[in-house]
Amino acid sequence: MLTCVTIRQLSDKRFLTVKKWKKMIQIDLREYYEKEKELLPGSKGTVVFFVSYRVNLLICAGLSLTPEQWAIVKSNIAEIDNAVAALK
Repeated sequence: MLTCVTIRQLSDKRFLTVKKWKKMIQIDLREYYEKEKELLPGSKGTVVFFVSYRVNLLICAGLSLTPEQWAIVKSNIAEIDNAVAALK
C-alpha cells in the first residue's frame, strides 16, 4: 500500500514527496511527465530512505536540482521530518 505526502512542488514537473511503500518510508525527489492531461511519475528522480536522508540527500543525486530547488528542499527539512514521523 502506498501512502504519499507531497511536501513541495520544486518546479512545474518536479516534486518533493515523502511516501510509505511496502513498510518503507522514502523521501522522493521526482520529475513527472504529462500524459493525457495527467501528471505521472517519471523514471528521472531519486529516492532517499529516511534513515539517513540528511546525509544521503547531498550524495544521492540521480536528479539535478537548481540552486532555487535546493533552497526549497533545505527550507522544508522540518516539514519532511514531520511527514516521516506521521508515516511511521
